[in-house]
Amino acid sequence: MADYEGRYLGQQFGNYRLVKLLGWGGFAEVYLGEHIHLHTKAAVKVLTGRLTREEIEHFRREASTVFDLCHQNIARILEYDLHSNIPFIVMEYAAKGSLRDQHPHGARVPLPTVVEYVKQVAVSWSPDGRYLASTCQEIILVWDFTNRISDPVFTYRNHSSDDERGVNDPMDTVVAWSPNGSTIASAWRETVEVWDALTGNNIQSIPVPNSLVTSITWLPNNRLIAFGLEDRRNHADYTVQLWEATGERYLLSYKAHLRVNSIASLPDSQRIAFCSSDTVQIWEAPTPKHLFTYQGHTDSVTDVAWSPDGQRIASCSRDGTVQVWQAV
Repeated sequence: MADYEGRYLGQQFGNYRLVKLLGWGGFAEVYLGEHIHLHTKAAVKVLTGRLTREEIEHFRREASTVFDLCHQNIARILEYDLHSNIPFIVMEYAAKGSLRDQHPHGARVPLPTVVEYVKQVAVSWSPDGRYLASTCQEIILVWDFTNRISDPVFTYRNHSSDDERGVNDPMDTVVAWSPNGSTIASAWRETVEVWDALTGNNIQSIPVPNSLVTSITWLPNNRLIAFGLEDRRNHADYTVQLWEATGERYLLSYKAHLRVNSIASLPDSQRIAFCSSDTVQIWEAPTPKHLFTYQGHTDSVTDVAWSPDGQRIASCSRDGTVQVWQAV
């Protein structure tokens, strides 16, 4: 089996000649393809199983969905077509391989490296566990996990992708599901959007000019949103702002030392915790009352979460530790 070269090696699919087998599985083979005119390289995924018309159409819709994703760490779809009724997808070729190639099975990946990987795409489950919202730059996809259909329920595109500053911000889109599951709040660059979780209709836009939204959460009453902001004009100005979800009223700001990497609200309470620099701060929202600052880490804290009973908080840091400590 190690000498297997693939059933389509040497053939031409679209404008690409398949020159090397890169991998294979139960239903597809992936080849290194070379453009017959431009001599550029691409990865060509060819389905090998026998598919019905319905399955081919499903594959096409899936390719169309992935085509919309644009991120520096996601291989772009370049082309989709049929070759003698065989579906194939042409994708950007990652010459350095996959994450498995970079980190072999059993290898220990440093915590800071893991954080760099996972912070670039945000996800949020609905409270009932049925739906998952995932993000890629200004696009949000909502998926239904109660059935086997892998097409998103809808794709939300109301965030503007026009930004003269480019796409190299440290964080792209952040997203949070409301506690009652009816609405979703998402942020891209300088705008927070609130939208209906089942229809995708926009409910409210909250502009935050000259700011980068770095984290977001709902308070348990389903009426208030807290999000971390970094002032683009003055990178020494970091805050957590509290707004009504209707966007009609800004309530107050909490001062942070550095970039706010994560915010967590306590279920059945008005307490919020957010991490900034090497500390975690706890506040009584929506009041300006500061309750406690945890200072047990020696490097930047990247995430924070309450225990379900509200008695403890877990925080992870670039210092390589996850610390669990008693909440106020």
